[in-house]
Amino acid sequence: MELLIDPEFEAKCPPLTQEELQLLEQNILDEGKVTAPIITWNNIILDGHNRYRIIQRHPEVPYTTIEKDFPDRFAAIVWICRNQLGRRNLTVKQKKYLIGKQYEAEKASYGSSDGFRGNQFIQNPVGLQNEELNQIHKYAGGFI
Repeated sequence: MELLIDPEFEAKCPPLTQEELQLLEQNILDEGKVTAPIITWNNIILDGHNRYRIIQRHPEVPYTTIEKDFPDRFAAIVWICRNQLGRRNLTVKQKKYLIGKQYEAEKASYGSSDGFRGNQFIQNPVGLQNEELNQIHKYAGGFI
């Protein structure tokens, strides 16, 4: 099965140094398999981009995947950020970046599919609110 790499998803994962990447590849080859599963959503890699690239160079190395289920790509990004934040080797700057991206994705994920993000007290779209205001001015003797 061919997995896909989404540049936006991969960008949420802090890159490994060249030394870390070489060590990861050596560990995989020494083990004879990828011990941590590659996490996907709709065949798109959420976690395991580096492991997958190593597998591409060494197709004989067995690996497993775990498919996650999310309602949209924003929820997938939230998962990626939370997963990355759970790692110990992040700098303060990387943590702040991930927290910000997680917040943006949560904000984009929660809300109406038509883009209206009213609140719990207002059920009318803006157009109806303005129409009601126009009616009040009309009954008060004309528009101001």
